[in-house]
Amino acid sequence: MLEGRDAKGRLVKGHRLSVGNGGGRPPKELSLTYLLKKELKKNGVSQEIVKKILQLAKDGNVVTLLHIWDRVDGKVKDTLTLEGEHTVIHYHSNIPVSDDRTTSDQ
Repeated sequence: MLEGRDAKGRLVKGHRLSVGNGGGRPPKELSLTYLLKKELKKNGVSQEIVKKILQLAKDGNVVTLLHIWDRVDGKVKDTLTLEGEHTVIHYHSNIPVSDDRTTSDQ
């Protein structure tokens, strides 16, 4: 049997070449998501953050406004249309396009 391998030839846990999830997912109490949610529940912090986000949107922060729309109305879905004998494809994406496009055909 090779060093650092089990009876079936697989790398043993802790071997420097082994891959995988190491120690696994941390306990719930140590996860960042859990800790963040716990802090947000304290003393109305969530309401303060919501008020700040809304104020940023009111003050003209477009990125904040777009995030609010995504959360309230849901993200705009991409669409794809196929038609006819000579297939015409219409693809619409929610990726913004700059108005100052230039062409290299000139």
